[in-house]
Amino acid sequence: MRQPMPTDNPDHIPTPNEQTAVNEIVADFMDQGARATARLTERLFRHGPKIVSARRVRMSGFEERLSHRWGEALDLYELCLYLAQSCGEHFNKKFSTSSTNCKFEALTRLHSGACRVAGEILTLLSAGYASGAHARWRTLHEISVIALFISQEGDEVAERYRNHKFVKSYEDAIDYRKFAPRLNHEPISDKEFGEIEADFKRMIDRYGGSFRGPFGWARAAIANRNSGFKGRIGIEHIQDAIQVEHWRPYYRMASHAVHPSATFLRFNLGTRSDSRILLAGPSNSGLSDPGQGALMSLGHATGALLTYDNSEGNEETSEFARRASQRMELIVMAFSLSEVIQAACETFVKIEKELEQEIIEENQVT
Repeated sequence: MRQPMPTDNPDHIPTPNEQTAVNEIVADFMDQGARATARLTERLFRHGPKIVSARRVRMSGFEERLSHRWGEALDLYELCLYLAQSCGEHFNKKFSTSSTNCKFEALTRLHSGACRVAGEILTLLSAGYASGAHARWRTLHEISVIALFISQEGDEVAERYRNHKFVKSYEDAIDYRKFAPRLNHEPISDKEFGEIEADFKRMIDRYGGSFRGPFGWARAAIANRNSGFKGRIGIEHIQDAIQVEHWRPYYRMASHAVHPSATFLRFNLGTRSDSRILLAGPSNSGLSDPGQGALMSLGHATGALLTYDNSEGNEETSEFARRASQRMELIVMAFSLSEVIQAACETFVKIEKELEQEIIEENQVT
């Protein structure tokens, strides 16, 4: 009968000779791996410019084909972005005051952020990264939702929103203080941390313990709208308050490209659900949903800004007329933006349907 080898016994203790042999094998394996890694790395650095150049040629060809298919929709998207930025610039120039107003500051900063994110989305769409663009739309949607909520509330909500930065700074400081040594960063001094903590405690004393939550700045306003509200507050409560909760399915879908859940493994706007392709790069498919969503959210953020009015009721007739004329200019720009957004969304849908029809016809041929 065959006798079991020593390695068949999990309780076997290697002899010194066996351990030496194992150590030599491992050392040789590691040495070969190190030399192979060095050779590959050296070749990559040596041939890197050619590799990158060839890849860029391929990507340039892809982006040219994508532009040929989606160019009309992307051009209209860019026109919408230009109009939204012009609205923000015009509003800020005509209606800014020397006095600090929390609501004006919040809405103008949110709108500028919305324009910036919309520009990032345009870049991702133009490069064929539909799910990445949709993930950034998720952020743009949150910006627009918060802007609309603040625009509908009084100045105190905007002030709470601004002061909530002290809560976030305190949370950031705690994490940084904890992990700075492992990150090889300079730690926060006790004096600096003490100042951050003092500001945090001052806000909690002012607004109450619930202010420290993720959306603590909106809790009082949500409670005023819904007397039965209890528990933690989230973005869904803000959505409900301004009646845009119907966007939640798209918001959840966009989250699949942000969080590596089980759905992340199989969900990508750039491929069909039944496709066996593992998409590791761009695609010319799926741009319609993120394109339309981004444009609508950009329109909402712009609308939230333009509804703000800080005029006084006792203005002189001449001043009232001047401000009314300026506001009329913005209203015209806003209506034009709405029209171009509608045209852009229709164009995105038209192109997506054309692409889907081409795929169906190709499958029928094969």
